Amino acid sequence: MNTPDAWEYRTTGPAGAEPAEPAEPAGNGRLVAPDRAEELRRRLHEAVQGFVDSPEESVARADELLEETVRCVQDSLAEQRRALRAEWHGGTDGDGDGGGVRPGTEHQRTALLHYRSAVERLTRV
Repeated sequence: MNTPDAWEYRTTGPAGAEPAEPAEPAGNGRLVAPDRAEELRRRLHEAVQGFVDSPEESVARADELLEETVRCVQDSLAEQRRALRAEWHGGTDGDGDGGGVRPGTEHQRTALLHYRSAVERLTRV
């Protein structure tokens, strides 16, 4: 059967090896850059440490950090989606201006695998 669910990820390893996830289309696969994540965790730790002296301020700071973290994730996902769209739109941003050459079926299959990988990663969070 030749459906997307039946497609196997391609590997460069030996025959019979566990299929590999397709390469991420953009970035290192993280939704928040490591240095930014460390900063957010540090600031959260500071907010938690300050709870005894100022509970209301600590909770407010934690709320701000969550909002900031969500923005980081949204920005990262938007960038990854732009990269995916450029990949299967043949280098265009999908605006239909004909600026790129449409890729072949194999290229589109690879893009579909990247989309599937992204959705599966997000639904496992």
